[in-house]
This record gives sequence, C-alpha cells and structure tokens, in this order.
Amino acid sequence: MAGRVHEGVLLLPQHSPDQLVGPVGELLAKAAPDGIDAVVDNVGGDHLEGTIAAMREFGRIAWVGAIAQYHAAHRPPPAPRDLFDVVGKSLRLEGVLVRNHQDAQGGLEELLVPQLRTGRITPDVTVVDGFERTVDGFLGMLRGENTGKMLIRAAGWTRAVAVHGWG
Repeated sequence: MAGRVHEGVLLLPQHSPDQLVGPVGELLAKAAPDGIDAVVDNVGGDHLEGTIAAMREFGRIAWVGAIAQYHAAHRPPPAPRDLFDVVGKSLRLEGVLVRNHQDAQGGLEELLVPQLRTGRITPDVTVVDGFERTVDGFLGMLRGENTGKMLIRAAGWTRAVAVHGWG
C-alpha cells in the first residue's frame, strides 16, 4: 500500500495489487509512519483493526461499509482486537450512510464533476468484458479482485454498467 501524507491525511495513489499484500496495520504504518488523522473505511474486519492501530491521537474514522463480512454475513468477523484504542487515542469512529447526507450531493458534484471531465481526477475501475461474465465480475468484486468499482461492459455498448446497486 503505497501512500504519502499530505496535511496529515494519507493519500493513496494509483497502485498495483502487489503493493497491497500484507497486514493492513503494517502497510499503513509504513505508508504513514507518523500516523493517520482521517480515514474512510469500507472494509471493516482486519482493515479496521489495522486502521485503528495506525491512527494518531484524536483521529477520525468514517466507517462506510463492511466488505470483509459480505461473504460471511451469518458469522461476521469479531470486533477489532484493538477496539479499546478508540478510547485510548480519543478517536472518533462514526458509521456513515450516504443516504443521510443527500443534502451534500450537489456540492460534491460541483466539486468533482469538472475534475473528472478534465481528467485531473480519474476513478479506479476494473472492467470485465461481456454480459455473459456478469456473475464472474460480481463474484470477483466480492473476492476483492477489482481496483475501484467493478464494471461489466456488454458487447456493442460504449459504456460499462456497475455490477452492484451502489453507484
């Protein structure tokens, strides 16, 4: 997990899968040896545990998902073993649902759409070609085989379609 610290926030640039191999806590400590102030976590499980370990005092974690338990919802992973560090480091760990912040969508679009159109910001996507491979793409997403959003591109279409209902 290659990254750099800018104004106290870890920014993760384009990366290759081989850079993401290893315990998350160790990777974050290496990428930001002075700690992290703010994180958006959508994985949970060992990723949340590693994130808590890497946080600076008074840091903030926006927890927006739990991909780590999607394939095992009937037996979710145990709570992070370092959960009490949230207290010890005076961290703020908050669950965040997009639906509770729809009032901010216009401002977000105003900020991001021009950046996306000019290419200054480029989204990470993995594209699977062929409608017949939709199930492969969906299962690959659940296994973490994608970088960014997993998309399916059907033959003859100029646009790819997201394989899940979140965007």
